[in-house]
Amino acid sequence: MDVRNCKRCGKIFQYKGNSICPNCVLQDDEDFRKVREYIIAHPNSTSIDISKATGVELKTITRFLREGRLESEFFSGTDLGLQCEKCGREIESGRFCEDCLNELQTGFKQAARQLDTRVERTGERSAERPRSVVHTYDNILNKRR
Repeated sequence: MDVRNCKRCGKIFQYKGNSICPNCVLQDDEDFRKVREYIIAHPNSTSIDISKATGVELKTITRFLREGRLESEFFSGTDLGLQCEKCGREIESGRFCEDCLNELQTGFKQAARQLDTRVERTGERSAERPRSVVHTYDNILNKRR
């Protein structure tokens, strides 16, 4: 059992792939709902106005933008100064601008093609098909005898 501390509240919880506890996930979803509803009712509001009206912290609104759950085109989110992590250009949401995202995708596709050709040429197996043998219960018992 993998136990961790919640990054939001600090409480101990059973880790199941999310860095925050189930209670904080519910609170996070509620915060997102508040922000989304406020933006729909009050388009072109600033992020400070949204934070004051909903009680959701600015860093949480910024995280929603970084995760791509919100886009600053629907409100005056440019006051947050969201920038591409690669080139520093101002962006509406996410982590990268369109140009850097396309560059990264091209690089990943090229690396995948090179890996495929190397596998075909050398006969190596890819990471999806490991060389290890799956040991069944019967095989383990036979080795013990």
